[in-house]
Amino acid sequence: MSAKIRLGINLIAFHETKAIGTLVFMRRLFIEMSQMDMSRFHLLIYIQKGIDIQAFCLPNNCEQEIIHVPHFQSSIARILFEQTLFYGYLQKMDVFYTPSSISLPLFARCKKVFTVHDMVPFVFPKKYSWFRRKYIQLTTRLCLHIGDKIITVSENSKKDILSFTDICSDKIAVIYNFITDGETITTTGTSDIVTTDGTHLDLHQTYFLTVSTLHPAKNIEGLLEAFSLFSRDNPEYWLYIVGNRGWNYQSIFNKASELKLHDRIVFTGYLDDLALAALYRHCYGVVYVSFYEGFGIPPLEGFYHGKSCITSNNSSLPEVVGNAGILVDPYNIYSIAEGFKQFTLQHSILEREISSQIVKFSAAKQTSAFLDLLKTITSKPAHKDLT
Repeated sequence: MSAKIRLGINLIAFHETKAIGTLVFMRRLFIEMSQMDMSRFHLLIYIQKGIDIQAFCLPNNCEQEIIHVPHFQSSIARILFEQTLFYGYLQKMDVFYTPSSISLPLFARCKKVFTVHDMVPFVFPKKYSWFRRKYIQLTTRLCLHIGDKIITVSENSKKDILSFTDICSDKIAVIYNFITDGETITTTGTSDIVTTDGTHLDLHQTYFLTVSTLHPAKNIEGLLEAFSLFSRDNPEYWLYIVGNRGWNYQSIFNKASELKLHDRIVFTGYLDDLALAALYRHCYGVVYVSFYEGFGIPPLEGFYHGKSCITSNNSSLPEVVGNAGILVDPYNIYSIAEGFKQFTLQHSILEREISSQIVKFSAAKQTSAFLDLLKTITSKPAHKDLT
């Protein structure tokens, strides 16, 4: 019988359990692991004290240990800990997996696998403060260098990694993001959704849905201008925008006021999973016209609720959407406005393309690829550490 693979999973960068970003990515991975044969694995989960481990939905079908590290009030304190005292907490492992490039156990003496979701710090450096930009660019380059294997979430992201670095193509494995089956089941009973400012949403309106953090790189202002153009001849449609406020968010609300769209646009703020699933289920279509995405999960979430989309014709989004959406130029508001119009004309045709597109993102297939990758690299010599 083969010895168990001692798999360390690095969750210490998580300082809260709000269901966004990489946390959702990890929760979906853990949920799908629970459906797999995990008998060869012994999990070592590293997480800050005070973080609710239940939010990650850890698999219950394998041996596992939870190792708590101190709770940190700042990212700088956590970064310093990672390169110093953290190594006193590390147990013997065969492979250490880190689900992003912002947490970097440089000197862990085992195989290392990282997921690099995108190259936003290189493509859109102005998104970050000077220090944060330099830090993420540095940690990304380091993890690409020291990792025994790099996972990324689309062929386009792989292409971007290769264009900004000199690492070998064979070192990168593409394992797509996915949705777990259970996320689309329990939505029928949700009829009353309240936004963060107390507004009760009408699910009987004919509305487009955008799910995005509110910041300039997501092109919400361009979306508002395009929707304003489209609404002149189509006043029956609404736009619901779900997401937290991000950097430079105020210009988005200023644009909405300037366009006088308050009667047909609702900013909901953050919504929980059940409310968001209900909004997907009842929407007319999903709109996601970001300037750049390493993957772009909202169109895929829409697909799993039977909804096609309008999305950008750049980065990874055509790869995700295939023929099940309308592609537009995110830099051209007239192209986006025309996308709304074409969507209304092709709505039924687009929805018929969804079933063939989502096969590409099978949760079981992607999780199996992840586990197979871990099994494979444990039989190979480790990458030389920076020591």
